[in-house]
Amino acid sequence: MEEFRRLSVDLRMREGACQLCSSPERLEVAHLISCTELASFHWPKFNSIAATFVLDERNLRVLCQKCHSKFDRVVGATRCGRRRPDAAPFQELIETRRRLFDEIYTRTKALVQ
Repeated sequence: MEEFRRLSVDLRMREGACQLCSSPERLEVAHLISCTELASFHWPKFNSIAATFVLDERNLRVLCQKCHSKFDRVVGATRCGRRRPDAAPFQELIETRRRLFDEIYTRTKALVQ
């Protein structure tokens, strides 16, 4: 957790503004694939690979609090198979999220074979 805090401070200082709306206010570091999702995999080999993505900068974005909340709602709706009318600004993040899941799956599959 301490490692994430240091990385979070570094990313917010480096970016200086929300990567979606450019606001410099109330910046947070968002996981494209949340820690909860990564922890929900109960297969040990999958867990070890998924755990590396918690601190992977490809899985992190600096967002203002408002955009972070919207992103979490859009992702929640997407996981449930629903479309939200306000999802358009988040399409690149959702696509990156999908590619990260694919990478986790591919790396896990290679361990099993």
